[in-house]
Amino acid sequence: MPHKAIWVDSLNQLSIREIKENYVPLEAETLIKVSFSGINPADLKHGIYMGVNENVAGYDFSGTVVKAGPGSRFTAGDKVAGLTPAMNPRPHKNGAHQQYLIAPDPTVFPVPEHVSMELAATLGVAMRTAIDALFCVLGLPEPGSKSENPGALLIWGGASGVGTAAIQLASAAGISPILVTASPQNHETLKKLGATHCFNYRDEDVVDQIKLLMSKSGKPLAYAFDTIGNVGYAHMSDLCFSSCSEEAKVVSTIPHGKTLKCFATTANDFSFESPKGRVTFAARLADAERTSRILEWAVTSLRSFAMPILRTVSGYEAGIEAILESAKGTASFEKVVVAHDIVV
Repeated sequence: MPHKAIWVDSLNQLSIREIKENYVPLEAETLIKVSFSGINPADLKHGIYMGVNENVAGYDFSGTVVKAGPGSRFTAGDKVAGLTPAMNPRPHKNGAHQQYLIAPDPTVFPVPEHVSMELAATLGVAMRTAIDALFCVLGLPEPGSKSENPGALLIWGGASGVGTAAIQLASAAGISPILVTASPQNHETLKKLGATHCFNYRDEDVVDQIKLLMSKSGKPLAYAFDTIGNVGYAHMSDLCFSSCSEEAKVVSTIPHGKTLKCFATTANDFSFESPKGRVTFAARLADAERTSRILEWAVTSLRSFAMPILRTVSGYEAGIEAILESAKGTASFEKVVVAHDIVV
């Protein structure tokens, strides 16, 4: 079925393209008519930094199952959301910013009635990245485990989509205190979501402020999650290390020489060329299954779960503008979704 899509080319330029390929779901896959696709910095940055281009852009989506492949747990008419895998090269069928896509069952979840399709389209990348970072990579006790509180957690970039998800998931798991950096105008909202202490990341002495708080508590800061990466004058992970105890475990969404690495899609190998040679993130199937389980629990059980301010744009021209804004990091405490129910 011919349809429109947002395309990222070999020069990482975005355009609207007609897709003429007929997508057919294979084993444990579904063909989905997209209602909304969520915008993430990775939509363009994976092309710029990892060479994932010449494909349909985007990962997050919500929509309706048109056809289920053999062995799929979904049926036609189901309302679903999730994300499509990061691959290189990436099949056209997996891009989210198009009117129809193919998604593998393990990264798709049913949308509960209390969750809007717009919100559902923002959850895949943010939640899976946060879950992988906190519960798989850092090894923190997951929600409902009734394990002892492991101590303080620092989340650098709490107003990002990943940071917002991480705050709520960590709070649900009973982790405390939760230290967060963000712009001051977002502090009150982030505290309502579960942050116990907020710091202005623009303060020149922000690291000293964090260290002073922990010194007064008499306990080490042993865990940190950098949700942003290299922005402006420094790599945020370096600031995390400076804020923490010497034995701290730090995980980052952007490659860094000393940090642990988290990833939203761990069900398949993902390789790309870097300035230092070929980099491969090997599949972690057990972590992928764990991430899916925790995500579905959170979507169903945490009825007050929220993301940054949600903005919907209609049409692919507006979608392209929003993707460019997201990649530049100019949007603050905002998630944008593209509506696909109009002809573009």
